[in-house]
Amino acid sequence: EEPDPTNRDRNFFVDWIEVTGPLDPLPISAFQHALLERFGPELGKTRKRAMLSWLAGRVWRRPATREEIERLDALATPNAGLEIALRDALTAMLASPHFLFRFEFNPPRNREEESVRELNAHELACRLSYFLWSSTPDEELSALADSGRLLRPEVLAGQADRLLRHPRAR
Repeated sequence: EEPDPTNRDRNFFVDWIEVTGPLDPLPISAFQHALLERFGPELGKTRKRAMLSWLAGRVWRRPATREEIERLDALATPNAGLEIALRDALTAMLASPHFLFRFEFNPPRNREEESVRELNAHELACRLSYFLWSSTPDEELSALADSGRLLRPEVLAGQADRLLRHPRAR
């Protein structure tokens, strides 16, 4: 408002700013809704860990250890709802090297042992799926790996045929 234009200051100075939010909780996604239906409230206190175990198995393409599930469970802020706790744990899973890279853990061996080892069922499922689909193993392939039946040559051949017939193989 200075009458002399040379004395007018157009600089803006902010002394303090505070941002809070989101004010409303985020809506539950379709994925979260399906997960909550898959693991119903009848599981009681084991529900959250069952969800974390299933999610980690799908995201990391292998069963999670008890210690990993405990660490994921501990990530949630105290008194956070189930949806928030799962969202925090899923964020950690997706940022984990176990998701970003396909690990194959080599057990310690003696020098005299062979340098070649057989893949376990989950490693085999992962290799087959990424080779034929360029993606993670689906539910059927994961279930066969969980049961160990994928290590049978006839089951492995049948799964390779199934994956090749699927549109994803194109």
